[in-house]
Amino acid sequence: MAEIEFLKISSFRNLEEVDVNIKAPFVCFYGQNAQGKTNILESLYLASNIRSFRSGNTNEWIMHGRKQAKVLLGAKDDIGRFTIGYEVNKGFREYFVDDKQISSIRGLIDRVRIIAYSPSSYELILGDDSERRVFFDKVVYSMDTKHLEDVVYYNKALKNRNAALKLKKDYRLWDDFIASSGERIIDKRIKAIALMQEYFKDTFSLFFGEEADLDFIYKPSAGSTFSDIKNKLDKESKNDEIRGTTGCGPHRDRIYIMLNGREAKSTVSTGQAKLIAFLFKIAKLRFIKEFSAKTPVFLYDDVSAFLDEKRLCQLVEIIKKENVQILSSSVDNNLFRTLFSDSVQFITVREGRVDNGG
Repeated sequence: MAEIEFLKISSFRNLEEVDVNIKAPFVCFYGQNAQGKTNILESLYLASNIRSFRSGNTNEWIMHGRKQAKVLLGAKDDIGRFTIGYEVNKGFREYFVDDKQISSIRGLIDRVRIIAYSPSSYELILGDDSERRVFFDKVVYSMDTKHLEDVVYYNKALKNRNAALKLKKDYRLWDDFIASSGERIIDKRIKAIALMQEYFKDTFSLFFGEEADLDFIYKPSAGSTFSDIKNKLDKESKNDEIRGTTGCGPHRDRIYIMLNGREAKSTVSTGQAKLIAFLFKIAKLRFIKEFSAKTPVFLYDDVSAFLDEKRLCQLVEIIKKENVQILSSSVDNNLFRTLFSDSVQFITVREGRVDNGG
């Protein structure tokens, strides 16, 4: 079981200096809105994820008037204790494991997995296909960090092809790069979806008490093999020239979530989508725990945001049975005490500062 033991933050968003010792498996960052609770969870999340669960770019992570932000967390797992962290300078991040600089975030993911649920997570259900593609890519590279390299490689080739299209230069030289990495990305996505299918259904049944009629349909926009993608890029080349962008490939693939034979996106309410997205995060946690032999840390931003207490208790009980560390933010510490009894540590957050005593 992976556990975070301390967190040190410097100049991250509104957090000037934060030094937190984690003393319990369940932690609640408590305080009023706009005090910095979500910023703490975000800084943690970025220790094993490329992008934030919030909007904003790298420059926005740095406190106004400062040149860089620093985040360091200490953790322990079955192997022993270790530290991981990163420094954010304008436009880029540098990563560290046990004070040694590493070349990419892959080295951080190898040590700790962090999953987050936030109020905007419902976009996984109601948003466009990019949300679902990112979700399954994260599932894959939590098991196989080489997939992260393929995604980065593909995105760089795509960016260069699009730039060449806009400049009306020779964009076709990027087609082989896109087709080769694209084939690997699609293959791993399809396999991950197939493997996770039963985890989704089982997690839904744990909550609803019966097996859910839940399916996923993956539809590649350019086929799934190197030759398929290459031929589609060739066929669409004139249209790409007109649009000034690449219109097919893994970045355009569709992923349909089907509930009871109908597409969830067009049938569920926002409230239902938030619940389903939460169940998806739990299914992801259970899947990664088994297939990567790494127990993720679970972050939950705004614990009282969308569910009544009864349903929230049901969800939390499912997570607790997985024996994972949970760090959350809340404006209602009474609710969090109800959910976690005496095994919770409260850390008060006020104006970007913390009080370990609660």
